[in-house]
Amino acid sequence: LRYPWDYPMGSGGSTEAAMAVAGASVEELAAELRQVSAEDREKLKDALQGGTSRKLFVGANWKCSLESQKQVEALLAQLSDRWDGNGPPGVELCVFPPYIFLDRARQKLSSDIAIGSQNAWDAAEGWGCTGVVTGTMLSAVGCTWVMLGHSDRRNVLGESDALIAEKVARVLSAGLNVNITIGEKLEARKSGEYMSILCTQLGAAAQGVPADAWGRVAIAYEPVWAVGEGATPCSPQDAQHVHQSLRAWLAEEVSQSAAEKVRILYTGSVNETNAAGYAQLPDVDGFIVGRAGLDIEKLALICDTLVSSKKKEPSVTVDSTLAGA
Repeated sequence: LRYPWDYPMGSGGSTEAAMAVAGASVEELAAELRQVSAEDREKLKDALQGGTSRKLFVGANWKCSLESQKQVEALLAQLSDRWDGNGPPGVELCVFPPYIFLDRARQKLSSDIAIGSQNAWDAAEGWGCTGVVTGTMLSAVGCTWVMLGHSDRRNVLGESDALIAEKVARVLSAGLNVNITIGEKLEARKSGEYMSILCTQLGAAAQGVPADAWGRVAIAYEPVWAVGEGATPCSPQDAQHVHQSLRAWLAEEVSQSAAEKVRILYTGSVNETNAAGYAQLPDVDGFIVGRAGLDIEKLALICDTLVSSKKKEPSVTVDSTLAGA
């Protein structure tokens, strides 16, 4: 098996590359398709065009941006009012406040908007130490998601792949969903080693995911070099190449079921202006946003853009030979 990242950039999303991965030419596959039912042909064409039953997801990571009760109350009121007490249609929206504001957020917001924690446990082993917040505690205050592996915690606090994998297992065991963030630094991108690094991070985290739990997992791709004010965002073409490669890795190294069920999100300076370029990509199932998540109108526009873009023709072209099979 050859993965999409084995091909030059620009071919990763093409039908020719997909056929090469499958070990067949376009003509050979078209001949095979003519022997199967129309229903099965439509299913395959839909799959090649990015068809999916995975629910779209948008997460708003507050980080440490809001530090006062007054600021939090104002943002929660805006969130509650924006969709008449509900969540945005067609999207699972989750807000990730700091620990101290989790309970207040759950009390103020509709159950249609999920609450997630930015972390669980600590940056080192010590699962029952003073000051630690466990998965069971988070569940008790109404959290349904936990974010793990963010670049802040990997690169500043020094959390290892092994520690993150253990946290993943514990979070899922507590009945929570987990958002696993992976990403490469600029030097890895420039050297061309980024996919190796990403798959190493994903492979370690996957060790903590039971076979039947991938529907409760979201993977957020965070190109660290594209994050922050003034940073150059990752191009949509590069984002699709990475997302498609990650899904191919899961299909080969974990299972086809895992690859189909897991949601892969993009997080890297996403805003209301550039969201459409990423939302139309077949292997992008949503976003994690930072600053844009603190402005309700911008957040709403990103959610709307994600939903409307998925209703349009996908940006990956299906070869005419296949389309006419």
